[in-house]
Amino acid sequence: MRKRTKRALVVTHRWASLILGAVLLVVTTSGAVVLYAPEYFRATHPALFHHTDSARPLSPGQALDVVRRAHPEFPATMVNFDHGVYEVGSSEGSGPLYGVDPGTGRITGRADANGGFMGFMVNLHACGLTCAGYPGYVPWFDKAMPTFGQSWMKDVKVGGFVLAFTGVVLLLLALSGVVLWWPGVRRWRQGFRVRFGRGRFARDYDLHQVVGLAVVPFLLMWSVTGVSFEFPAVSRAWYAVTGGRTVAEPVFASGASSGPDITVDAAVASALGALRPTEPAGTPDRVVYVSLPDADDPAGYYDVIVARGLDPWRYGVYPGQVSVGVDRHDPRHVAVLNPAHGPTLSNTVWDQWRAPMFHYGYSVNGWWRLVWLLFGLSPLVLAATGVSTWLYRRGTRRRRAAARAA
Repeated sequence: MRKRTKRALVVTHRWASLILGAVLLVVTTSGAVVLYAPEYFRATHPALFHHTDSARPLSPGQALDVVRRAHPEFPATMVNFDHGVYEVGSSEGSGPLYGVDPGTGRITGRADANGGFMGFMVNLHACGLTCAGYPGYVPWFDKAMPTFGQSWMKDVKVGGFVLAFTGVVLLLLALSGVVLWWPGVRRWRQGFRVRFGRGRFARDYDLHQVVGLAVVPFLLMWSVTGVSFEFPAVSRAWYAVTGGRTVAEPVFASGASSGPDITVDAAVASALGALRPTEPAGTPDRVVYVSLPDADDPAGYYDVIVARGLDPWRYGVYPGQVSVGVDRHDPRHVAVLNPAHGPTLSNTVWDQWRAPMFHYGYSVNGWWRLVWLLFGLSPLVLAATGVSTWLYRRGTRRRRAAARAA
């Protein structure tokens, strides 16, 4: 029974990786590239991030006014603060944006935040080619998947389902690989050796085993978090196992009062005022992003993102982890939509740190993120060594069959 079970695992592991390996490699390799999307954008647009120090820097609202005066045709609806420069754009992460030097009020340049090579990589890995406005957008992938009567399939797009499916395959390959690696209690040391002087098959077989075991924690982390982005049931399972609580999505809307919208700076002051009683000692809150309400949406509101304390997104393109909604007409109507800490430790780890720290590594700087990059490229090594051993065994079987026929 044990031999038959192991044989079934071998066949499943081998053919799942051979048949689905190409798609899996595309997803994992593009993810390794996306790890450095913030650094890539800054490196390819150095002039945009040129700024000067000032005792009285511009406020977010003033930076928005600078762009509106210079380019009245541009629908500026958001302000993001990134590495000393205000980025004024038309919507979050979509389309062109202008850089504004807070020290001088000068426009530093214009750039496409989601274009080019990195935009395609982000669309491929994070969106499954469903992000409209990004290179490589495929309308068919943006369609909803059939639910087949399953509630957990609701609102899942074709591209998202492909990403989640590759995450499940990665999870199964990692778990089955650990089972197949285990050499037994008496021979456990043999599971960590690489026989470099015993021929190609022995070398690649051992490399596949040792590298696969070393990267299992990261592969499990990426597979589980990646699937959870598409299937909320994974989050509910996490809460059930770790003692967390399913928290309803916050609902906020501007009131029915009429009149002109309050200014951006008034919304920022209102958001900071709402957070000030809970501000940690010695760590002042920093406003890093402001999104304006849609002009034709009476219930729309200002969304103010604040970085406080140890910001898990601090090395990403859009830092900040606390979201505050402010009424477009009444600065007294304000609500914290996404706090820095959840109701339980489980919620904080999962809701605040799952994406920036565990999946993308944006909580640490680029040097520490090399660890994520190294493990992210490991499937290429596993694919090369796995195909090599499979081809060797296949050639051996053919030679034996030819010898018997002769």
